[in-house]
Amino acid sequence: MDKVDFSGWRVMLDPRLNSSGFISLCCAENKDDLPVFERVGGLNAKVYRFSHEGQEYFFKEYLFRNLWKRRNVLFRGRQAIRIYTLLRDAGFRAPKVVCVARRGMRIFSVSESAGADCSIKEAYLDPEKWVGEDISSFRKAFGREVGRLHKAGFCHGDLRWGNVLVRSMDNGKPVFIFIDNDRTRKFWNIPARLRIKNLVQIRLMTISLERPIAEWDDFWQGYCEMNKSIEQRASFWLKKIERKTSSRLLGRTHK
Repeated sequence: MDKVDFSGWRVMLDPRLNSSGFISLCCAENKDDLPVFERVGGLNAKVYRFSHEGQEYFFKEYLFRNLWKRRNVLFRGRQAIRIYTLLRDAGFRAPKVVCVARRGMRIFSVSESAGADCSIKEAYLDPEKWVGEDISSFRKAFGREVGRLHKAGFCHGDLRWGNVLVRSMDNGKPVFIFIDNDRTRKFWNIPARLRIKNLVQIRLMTISLERPIAEWDDFWQGYCEMNKSIEQRASFWLKKIERKTSSRLLGRTHK
C-alpha cells in the first residue's frame, strides 16, 4: 500500500489507484451532494456506493457514540487490510480493501464491491429467486462455511445474515463472501465465547424473523460437519447457544 498525505488525511492506498484521482474522490466532503456517491445506510458508519473507472466500490466512514468507542477503533482501517489478507490467504472470500485513511479522529476505509447476487438473508427469505439448489442443502453449505471459518481460527465481528453475501453458484455450490470484516479477529484457536457469539448472532436472526426451526437445524448440521469436536459434544454446545440466545432476547425486551 502507498502512503500519501492529502488535505490533512493520512492515506494508505492500493498503488494502482494512486494517480487516478481516487484519493481526491474518497476524501471529498459532503458526499451526499455528489452524484457519484449513493448512500446505502449503516447505523454506526456512513456507507456509500460509488464507481470509479468502471469498478464499483464501497466507502465506509466510522461513526462513534462516544469518545471511548472512538478510541477503540482508531486503527480499524489497518485492521481491515490485515484481516482481508488473512482471510484471502486462508481461502475465504472477502472484498479487497483498497484504501484506508485517518484525519484526527476521523477514519474511513474503501473496499471493492463483492460482486455478489444477494445476502444470506435474501437467500433465506426468497429461496426460489436466489438459490440454485434446494434450500436445505444451501443452509447446510452456509453452516459448513461458518464452521470452516471457525476451524481456521476466525471470529467474525458481526455475523448477521446481511454480512455474508452469496455469489452465483459454481457447479451447483454457492460462493460465500464475508463483509464488514474490520472487527473480525484471527486466533490460533478461537475462544469458546467468541464461537458462541457468532452462532448466537445467526440463531437470533432465525428467531427474530420467526423462521422454522429446520433452518437452524440445517445450518447446525453443516457447521458440525466442519467441527467434529463440537459435533461430539453437540448437546453441550447447543445448551450454551440457547442460554446465550435467551439472554440476548431478554435484554432486548427490557430495552
